Parts: sequence; C-alpha cells; structure tokens
Amino acid sequence: MRRVTETIENRSHEEDSLSSPSSLSSLSSSVISVLSGLSVTDEEVQRVVRAMDSTCKARPWQRALFRMVRVLHGLDAVRIRQAPPELFRDLVRLWRDRADIDVPLEVVFGELLAGWEKVRFPIGRNPLARLMARIGEFPPEAAAYEGEETRQLVAICRALQEEAGKGPFYLSCRVAADALGLDRMDVHRRLRVLQADGLLCVVEKGTATRATRYRYLGNQ
Repeated sequence: MRRVTETIENRSHEEDSLSSPSSLSSLSSSVISVLSGLSVTDEEVQRVVRAMDSTCKARPWQRALFRMVRVLHGLDAVRIRQAPPELFRDLVRLWRDRADIDVPLEVVFGELLAGWEKVRFPIGRNPLARLMARIGEFPPEAAAYEGEETRQLVAICRALQEEAGKGPFYLSCRVAADALGLDRMDVHRRLRVLQADGLLCVVEKGTATRATRYRYLGNQ
C-alpha cells in the first residue's frame, strides 16, 4: 500500500496588525532585546511582534495572553523550555504595557506560567503534523476512495481514534485542510462522505470555539 504523504504547510494565523509601522518597529526592537538570549530568527521575532500587537487589546486579557503563549510554544521548543523564566517576565511586561491593563505584573506573569502547561496546539505548527509523520500504510477501508487526500483523511481519522481510545476525538476542518493542502469546505464535504459511508459519526457538533467531535467506525 502507499504511505501517507505529509503535506504540512505550517502557517501562522495571527490577525493583521492594527498599529502604525513606527510603533511596530519600536516593538520589534524591544522584542529582539528581550529574546536576544534565545538567538531567535527575524521570522520568529516578527511572529511574536504580530501576536503581541494583535492580542494586546483583546478581552478578556487572559485569553489574549494564552494566544501569546501558544505563539511562544510554536518557536523552537528546546530553546524556549531552557529559557529562564525572567525572560518571559520581561516579555509579559511589554505585552501588559501595550495592552494597557491595570493588573499587577506578577498576576499577568502568573497567568502566563499557568497557561504554559496547558498548550496542546502551538500556533505556527499544524497539530496533525506529528500524527501524520508516524502514520504508515493506509487502513484497508481507505482503498474504497479514489482521491489521495480522502485516503489520507481516513488514515488521519483512524489514527486520531486510536489516540483517543474509546472516547471521541476532535477534528477541525481548518486544521485538516492545512495538513492536506485542501480548501476547508473540501475537507468538510469529504468528512460528510465518510459519515454517509458509515466510517465516521458525529458525537458533538462544533461551535465557534471548539472543533466537532467524531468517532471512527471503520475498524469495527
């Protein structure tokens, strides 16, 4: 059988900046100064700058800060984990001042530390990349489909179910589309076909903030 090919395009989904070029230039200089000990690349600096600028005015501030944490996780993991906590305190100070929130620095920094352990899907890394990298052959039931991407989608769903055990698994059309190089609606239609064929069932429909939960039935 053919192996699942990995077609990951890691994309950052930060919102467009609302600040002036001069303001962003000043912020970039500050971020470079704070992160200098990590030897970050120019691209990584700009990802942090865009994330800071697009989230600092969002409310509640705790959720906005968590997005920043996800961006940091999307950078080189080893360098980030080995960085001294004080470095992130300085970064949080920059973010808090730009957010213009009347909250003590230690409270905001504590929120960052608490959120650090909760990150499952770093921004800048497709969460299916690790899964697809270890998928070997397509499952037998995938042979019923002509499209390579559809067979890949079957393999992804089966692998997600294996990770979830007896429970359902989450799958976002946007994330799957990024992983497969397809349009989001194309993925949605293919998932509908898998449901119609009895390979997949919806356990709980998604919302604006949470992906749909599925159960894979193809190996039963």
